[in-house]
Amino acid sequence: MAADHFISDEIATGNVDTRRVFVMGWSNGAAMGLLYALNRPSIAAAAVYSAPDPFGAFNDPCSQTPVNHAPASNAELQLFNPHAALMHVRNSCDIGGICPNGNLFASQARAVGANVDDVILDPDGNKVSACDDTCGTDPMAKGVVGASGSARGLAHHIRWPAAYNSAMLDFLKQHPLASAK
Repeated sequence: MAADHFISDEIATGNVDTRRVFVMGWSNGAAMGLLYALNRPSIAAAAVYSAPDPFGAFNDPCSQTPVNHAPASNAELQLFNPHAALMHVRNSCDIGGICPNGNLFASQARAVGANVDDVILDPDGNKVSACDDTCGTDPMAKGVVGASGSARGLAHHIRWPAAYNSAMLDFLKQHPLASAK
């Protein structure tokens, strides 16, 4: 994978604290970041924004259940770093129903032992405890959202939560690997 190559190149310079290799991402890049962190024991933590569930979202015909053992079938996906520290910042109203899909991801990741700091933000950037149902309720985020929720979700999705930058960076700082790998 390209990320493995570039991380290896940086580590080879000798200027990297290998206990502090982190992943960040936005939208589909955030989903890739979550999945990458859960599969690379050399990744200390990930802090991402507005990720669809990397195990299944939208009209995915092959969604999988994450497991921390050899998979019993193609319906399962073995994770090799299931205890990764993850922060997922997302919107209570997000594009295509990503918020309830994030609930599904958090429960799946916690079930295999991941440390998930799940942060849901309202339109003003305040932390809330639930998704806005007018912007979707389907845990697979199949995009069944009314016109108003769809427009609001898109507007929220394309706006990075700058007020959470410090919290995201602090989360990463607080989660180094226990030892260099």
